[in-house]
Amino acid sequence: MVNTSFPAGSGNRRLKTATYAAANSNALETALHEIGHGFANLADEYYGSARETFNMTQTSSPAMVRWKNWVGINSVDVYQHAGRSWYRPHQNCKMRYLGRDFCSVCSEAIVEKIHSITPALNSFLPDNSSSIPISASPTEFELDLVEPVPNTLKIDWVLNGVTIHKNVNSLVINASDLQGGQHFSCQYSGYR
Repeated sequence: MVNTSFPAGSGNRRLKTATYAAANSNALETALHEIGHGFANLADEYYGSARETFNMTQTSSPAMVRWKNWVGINSVDVYQHAGRSWYRPHQNCKMRYLGRDFCSVCSEAIVEKIHSITPALNSFLPDNSSSIPISASPTEFELDLVEPVPNTLKIDWVLNGVTIHKNVNSLVINASDLQGGQHFSCQYSGYR
């Protein structure tokens, strides 16, 4: 925080810092924009230098960009950046204009950064201290997750490569469902 009204800010992705003019009328908006740089490694979407990041690319194909899963949702697409061969995901994002919300792509980058430093998994049962005997029946499997609000965590319970349940924190498996050599797993990610 700098004690000035001069409208300026800076986000440093290497140092993970955000600097902004605290006495400026746009201080909060500038701080949030700069946190986008310093915390989530987001690029500016207004005229300025471009680099490969979560929200900036030289790829112009909607099927190939990092944010391809967002294209067509919440006005996300592939927009040319400052008349160059760089592209951004949105026309109206906080990384382009103050006073706007972060677009879905930038919001995802922030959430993924939080997930990278704060794991979503608190604990699981049964623990992996010993093998689960196939003769034991039934066996309850459970995840204790830190769930965002709204809960967007995707959970897949997989047996031999086939998803058997989705988006539940626990399930019961009978011994008859587990044959020798079969593999059972649970996978979770940030978005449903």
